[in-house]
Amino acid sequence: MNDTILDGLAWSQLTEQARIALIANKLVSEFDSAGGLDSLTKTAVQAAVKATFPPHGRGKAIFIALWGADGGPGKHGEIARQSAIHWARRKARKDFEGYLYEQAVHATRLNNAYAAAFDRVPYKPWRPWKGPWDYTDERRVWEEAEHNRDKGDECIALTHQSGHVVCLMESGHGMHGPHIATRRLRGPIVRTFFRCEGMNSPDNLVEAAIRLGGPKVRAAIAKGKRVRTDWVGRRSFIYHDGSDHEHPKIEELPWQAAIWRSRNSILTRVNVLVRVNVLVRGDEETLDTSDSDDD
Repeated sequence: MNDTILDGLAWSQLTEQARIALIANKLVSEFDSAGGLDSLTKTAVQAAVKATFPPHGRGKAIFIALWGADGGPGKHGEIARQSAIHWARRKARKDFEGYLYEQAVHATRLNNAYAAAFDRVPYKPWRPWKGPWDYTDERRVWEEAEHNRDKGDECIALTHQSGHVVCLMESGHGMHGPHIATRRLRGPIVRTFFRCEGMNSPDNLVEAAIRLGGPKVRAAIAKGKRVRTDWVGRRSFIYHDGSDHEHPKIEELPWQAAIWRSRNSILTRVNVLVRVNVLVRGDEETLDTSDSDDD
């Protein structure tokens, strides 16, 4: 009896509008887990109203405000309004959970670290249309915006050397091409492109170091020699210890890299990007006239 009196006093302190909103929210939450509002009946609504001890003569008015004067709870009334609020909150909660999961992924943290260090937008690749399959005006506008959106640069690996941030990139610099990007604080950005395309691109910094150093670096590693990669100075060093009839010494090698130049195609009469092999050492880039190509 005491609990009933206390419940009645608690409900009596609420305005009728607040009472209606609370009842609707409670019903929507309960029937959402029980199969949706299609299973909600007038009897269940009347019982929920009665449990709130409405003032004499207001029970029917509160029921109509909840159920709606016309149609069922999915059409009119406070239940329909609270249902829309409930689903919007549920979607926002799931979207936020998805966002937290995405931020916890290693690749996302790599790309965010690169974006912060290189003043770029976070990497967000092409997102497919999730609406109706029909090609509507809404879909056309969305896909045009998605096509023109700056999707950022894709970072595969990241390290530090001599105060510089060193990143292995799958794309960037306004074009899709694997390369090494280095930067110190907010200083100039240096990018070195590999002599490879598509599936031949390196998957990690070790492969990148071997690819840039060329066959000599690969052979030295196979023989167990120490090899150091100067990511900032853009060169490689092989430490010969005299074990293979080589005098103990440190051999410096330029990187085998590439640059891309625009050239007019005779067949298509349009400008195309052509890869040119170069040797790089620090800020110097010279044309590589040898037959060496570490694809």
